[in-house]
Amino acid sequence: MTPFITPRLSGRQLKADDWPFFLQLYRDRQVMRFISDPLSEESIREKFNSRLPLWQCSSDHWLCLLLSERDSGTPVGLTGFCLKEDTGEAGFIFSPQAQGKGYAAESLNILAERFFSEGYGLRLCCQVTEGNEACQRLMQRCGFRLTERQSQSFYLAGQWHDDLHFVRYGNDVVP
Repeated sequence: MTPFITPRLSGRQLKADDWPFFLQLYRDRQVMRFISDPLSEESIREKFNSRLPLWQCSSDHWLCLLLSERDSGTPVGLTGFCLKEDTGEAGFIFSPQAQGKGYAAESLNILAERFFSEGYGLRLCCQVTEGNEACQRLMQRCGFRLTERQSQSFYLAGQWHDDLHFVRYGNDVVP
């Protein structure tokens, strides 16, 4: 996927120089509260390194795009997807300062648009931890539909949570 520009964001593939921002995001408990329990720096580094190789359709690793504000160049988050046959699994993570500004919707919509227009797959899905109400609303605003609830399938913060699966198809009309 080529770099992209939206009215407020630019997105490009992750580079080695992005390590400090990546580490900062993955160490922030507020950012990670619905994603993961605290990780060691070594585990975070492994995630980072796995996303650095140049991504191609045949890649088995995540395409990871650094998102920055167009005007200031300030990094605000990460987005991307991994492919499994004709399905992509999308994900995103934003710094606390960038949350609530509509950046997630802006980036998810362009990611989905590119995913389908560039022919990467027939459906794009996202998994959301139950309780993450803001993310559930975002999924619906961006044309994703709740298709499945996996009961007690995600262990986080010492308890089991349901995983909610949202899907958007290439032929879906987004409001």
